[in-house]
Amino acid sequence: MATYNNHFTSFAIALILLPTICMATEYIVGDNKGWTINFDYQAWAKGKVFHVGDTLVFNYEAPNHDVYKVNGTAFNDCIAPPDAEKFTSGNDKIELKTAGNKWYLCGKAGHCGTGQKLSIAVSNTSAPEPAPNSAVRGTFFSAYQVLMALIVVLVVEEPIRSGILELQQQNYEDCDICRAPPSPPQSFRPSRSERVEESSENDEQERASEEQVSRDPDDAEALRALMEAKIKANKLDEALRSWLR
Repeated sequence: MATYNNHFTSFAIALILLPTICMATEYIVGDNKGWTINFDYQAWAKGKVFHVGDTLVFNYEAPNHDVYKVNGTAFNDCIAPPDAEKFTSGNDKIELKTAGNKWYLCGKAGHCGTGQKLSIAVSNTSAPEPAPNSAVRGTFFSAYQVLMALIVVLVVEEPIRSGILELQQQNYEDCDICRAPPSPPQSFRPSRSERVEESSENDEQERASEEQVSRDPDDAEALRALMEAKIKANKLDEALRSWLR
C-alpha cells in the first residue's frame, strides 16, 4: 500500500509540472521543404502566432546552407554580418527567448535573394491553445500522454481489480455450496441407503442456499455489480494496452 501511495504522489507531481512545459511549441521552418532556396517563408509564417518559449527548427543539408540571426537592416539588404549569430548544424533549434521581431537568413551567396530568409513577430504572452497543424509537439507531450495512461492504469485499474478479488473472496467464504466437500472418486460406489441420504442432504443444501439468496438480496446485487466492474476493468485494460502499442 505504501508503494502504491508513493507512485501516485510522484505521478501527481509530474502531472502538475508537465502541462507548463508542454505549452512550448516547435515549429519546423518550411515544414517538409525545410530551409532551402526558392521558397516563400513569409507565406509559411503567415497565420502563425509565435510565443516566447517556442522553438524554430531549421532543417537543411550542411554545408550547403546555414542560418544567420540578423537585424532588420541586414535582413532587408540580405547581408550576413560577420558578428551575427550563426548556425551550421543542419538541424538548428533556436528558442524564442524574448518578444519582438526576429530575422533570419541564409548567408550563402545568392540564397537570401532567392527567398531563403524569414521574419517573424514573437508575442510575449503564453500560448492559449495548441499550435497549428504545421507545428510539432516536443517529446514532452508524448511523455505526458504516456504518463496519463500510466496514471489511469495505476489509479483506476488496480483498485478495481483489488476490489473484485476481495468481493470474490468474501462471496466464496459466505457460500456454503462453494465450501462443500469434493465429490467422491468415480470408482467409489456408495450403497443405496448412502446415495439416498446424500441426495437428501444435497436437496437440503440447495434449498438452504436458495433461501439464503432470497433473504440477502444485497448479496445478489453486489455480485452483479462485481461482474459489471470486472467487465469494465477488462475493457479498460484492453483499450490501454492497444493504445500503448
